[in-house]
Order: sequence, then structure tokens, then C-alpha cells
Amino acid sequence: MLRDVRLENESLGGVVRRAGAVAMPSRRRPLPVRFAMEFGLLGALLALYLLLRYSMKGSIGDAVGNAHRVVQVERAFGVFSESNLQSLALQSHDVIRFLNGYYLYAHFSITALFFAWMLVRHPDAYPGCRRILIVMTAIGLAIHAVYPLAPPRMLPDMGFIDTGRLFGMSPYGDTSEGLANQFAAMPSLHFGWALLVAWGATRFSPSPWRRLLMLHPLLTLAAIIITANHYWLDAAVALCIFLAAVNIDRALRRRFLRLRAMGSSDEMVDSEPAPDGAIVAA
Repeated sequence: MLRDVRLENESLGGVVRRAGAVAMPSRRRPLPVRFAMEFGLLGALLALYLLLRYSMKGSIGDAVGNAHRVVQVERAFGVFSESNLQSLALQSHDVIRFLNGYYLYAHFSITALFFAWMLVRHPDAYPGCRRILIVMTAIGLAIHAVYPLAPPRMLPDMGFIDTGRLFGMSPYGDTSEGLANQFAAMPSLHFGWALLVAWGATRFSPSPWRRLLMLHPLLTLAAIIITANHYWLDAAVALCIFLAAVNIDRALRRRFLRLRAMGSSDEMVDSEPAPDGAIVAA
């Protein structure tokens, strides 16, 4: 009996040692190498996204028709107020210029800084944020393909003004020129990416200053609406896509952990020493 207990303890000790070995993090590459690899990957994905989005340009007739349908939906729910908010903001040219600049520059720069911070300070959580960004952008791209939508600035008959052209800092030219698909208003990935930045900062940073980044999606929302680049509905769809991407990543992570745990268990069972007197097949 004592011999059986000793064998069981030795076996459990081996399991604990092997489980600990599996749980240890792998050695990471040097930070400059990780920066080059990650931002090279994100840059390639961004280029692919822009290329695909440009190739999915719909006709201006379909895009404007869909825009009028979006306005009808917002009016039905009593939320069509974009043109009134823009008229109110136009009383201050400084506000308009600030929001024009925020729309143009903050989208990519703050997102890039957030991912650089995550890679340096929270490398274990970084892949999850990257997956959420990719899933969110892929869903947005699919919607761009099936639902071309003209932004409000293309509806002057409804009182909208293209503040970028009027006050400067417009990222767009004529609809027939440039590499941008201007009929990709639905959803607003400006707002979706801003939600990811604020969520990631508040979730992973212990600093009390992290809550300041909650202003980023609020300022982004103000920018996309008052510059007449998006509707409220575009932002609402972006919020739904962000929540879906977070839940998709959570499900994928749980499945991966289960599969890894099952693989570790199988490996530990296979490596168990054969009991004395057992016949091992050659």
C-alpha cells in the first residue's frame, strides 16, 4: 500500500511539473523585432483593407438612395438631428476646424499609439485587441460591399455642408477621384476604432488617467456627425460591430484555451510512466 501511494505521489509530481512547464510563457522576441513584425502586419492589413474598400465602390445612385433611406429610418425613430447640430456648431469656426482636424488626424494616430502602448506595456493582451480590430474591420468591409452609403455631406438638399471643403483639411476630393471609397459611410470605423481604444485603455491600464481616453470616442462621434461624414445610424452599427467583435474574440480565446488544456492533458497521460510489471508493446 505504501508503495502504491509513493508511485501515485511521484506521478502527480510529474504532472505538476509538466503542467507548470506548459503554463510558462514562451520567450518573446526583442521589442524592435516585435514592433517591426506587428506594425508590418497591421500596415499590410490596412493596405489590403483600403484596396478592397476602393474596389467595392458602388454607384452614386445606389449610395444616395440608401442615404435617403437611412434618413427616413432616423426620422421614424426621432433621432435625425445631424443637420441641426452642424448648424449649431457652424456658429464657431474654431470648433469646426478642430473637429475637421480631429476627424482627419486622430483616427489613425491615436489608434497607432494605442497599439504601440499595448505591445510594450501589455504584450499578453495585445493579440486580443489586434483580433478585435481585424474582426471589426472585416465586418465593416463586408457591409461596405453590400450597402454603399453616401455620407451626409453629399446631401446639400437636406441642409448639410461639407465642412472639410469649406474650412479646409478635407481628406476627400471628387467622388470620381482619389483612392478613397466615399460611399462607405456605414458603419463608421472611425467610431468603432475609437471605442476599441477607450475600452482597451480602461480595461488594461491601472492609471487613473486612462479615463481621459473615454473622451476619444466622444470627440470622434462629435467629429463624424458635425463634419457631415456620418449619420447616427453609422455610429450605432459600429457600436454593435465592436460588441460583436469583443464577444467573438472572447469565444475564440476560450476555445483555444480549452483545446490547449486538452492537448496538455493528453500529453501528460501519454508521458505517464508504465506501472511495474506492465507489458509495453514494441
